[in-house]
Amino acid sequence: MKKDTAKKLKMVIEGIAQKIERHKKLVAGGCPAVGIFWFLKKKSGRLEMYAPGTPGIPYKLGEDDGEFINYPVSHYHEWRDMKVMFKKNVKNRIYPEPFDAYIDKEYDDAPRGRIVYSKLNKKFYVHVTKSLMKPRIKTLICKEFRLPANTVFMNDEHYG
Repeated sequence: MKKDTAKKLKMVIEGIAQKIERHKKLVAGGCPAVGIFWFLKKKSGRLEMYAPGTPGIPYKLGEDDGEFINYPVSHYHEWRDMKVMFKKNVKNRIYPEPFDAYIDKEYDDAPRGRIVYSKLNKKFYVHVTKSLMKPRIKTLICKEFRLPANTVFMNDEHYG
């Protein structure tokens, strides 16, 4: 019985290691990413992007829901997890300075967005709140998520 459990555990670990290696290769190769993000206001007043992942995940590893490839985690769940981790690690400051001001706020209190890939149109779509439809912010999102020039930005009321 113990040998079967050890064998299964070894297979799981090897599978995870293979996924991590594939992820690293895709990122190193410039593979565009799907993901979620927030823009948090620093004490200086400047907005800083926070995006889980590297940021996001290469779209080839994203969640396929039929028409789109998406990031597998919601803003709500990621924010909840960030708050728990931040409260536990406040001395280590593992999250960016702006998050201090948002620790007691909800996930939808900060400007946010989501990047998806349309399999039908073969394009990336960035759904954002209106306040993020600025050239500097669009450029930063494209750079950080390695998005191509034909990426479409959409003002989406869901994120505002």
